[in-house]
Amino acid sequence: MTNSRNNVFLIDDHPLVLEGLERLMNAEPDLYVCGTATSTTKALEALTRISPQIIVTDLSMEQKNSYEFITHLCILHKNIPVLVLSMHEEVTCAERTLAAGARGYVTKASSTDEILEAIRALLNGKTFVTQHILKHVLAKRQNTTPSLESILSARELEVFRLIGLGYKVKRIASEMNLSPKTVDSHCGNIKTKLKLSDTHELVQQAAIWVHNG
Repeated sequence: MTNSRNNVFLIDDHPLVLEGLERLMNAEPDLYVCGTATSTTKALEALTRISPQIIVTDLSMEQKNSYEFITHLCILHKNIPVLVLSMHEEVTCAERTLAAGARGYVTKASSTDEILEAIRALLNGKTFVTQHILKHVLAKRQNTTPSLESILSARELEVFRLIGLGYKVKRIASEMNLSPKTVDSHCGNIKTKLKLSDTHELVQQAAIWVHNG
């Protein structure tokens, strides 16, 4: 093992799965399995002696409620990202896992490349969800999140668009034939309706909306 390799701790109650994952990761130049555990009790005990860079764990562990274990693990080792590798492909499982504190969720049906991609994403401080789950989450959000058109008035939406294009208040007032005071009032209403904390966040969200539109 060299200093450039990241220590990975594996938790799964199936020894064959552990062996396969260990072989997979140890074959990578930047990963090294520093320990494994087949139960939550053994895992928690081993992690008092080992400080890995990432923990990869199964979701369905017999000895403890799955989500309670993830929560407990993330509280005890808050500086170590936790990636859940699960047999469950339901969106609710992924959402509950992330809510419990895990930083990533991939299914055991994922390719080895996707599992390795997830590990490296978490090591780089990112969150990762397997593409199959991500598509369902995004679709769910699109179906439940109201559109800007339904939240803002036509005039507020135009102000928001111009802010996204980088226009300042005076230029927006000139473009829309309004007074700067009226534009400021619209900006205040937009921030309230979109629950934005300040002007900086307003400009940021407007830019994102214009860019994605």
